[in-house]
Amino acid sequence: MNHKITEEGYRNFFQALDNLPNLQELNVCRHIPECIQVQATTVKALGQCMSRLPSLTRLQVLS
Repeated sequence: MNHKITEEGYRNFFQALDNLPNLQELNVCRHIPECIQVQATTVKALGQCMSRLPSLTRLQVLS
């Protein structure tokens, strides 16, 4: 659970995450009371991140 990471932290993580050609599963979850309002720039960074992970077959994002 990553309930202390800010939205900016997620965005920076997604922008920097690459060079993991064998990564198959990514789990980015928070406790429901700790959920955040996600902006379009963070969703865009996630989409770009996913395009750089060719083996990714499972993405889990909750809250």
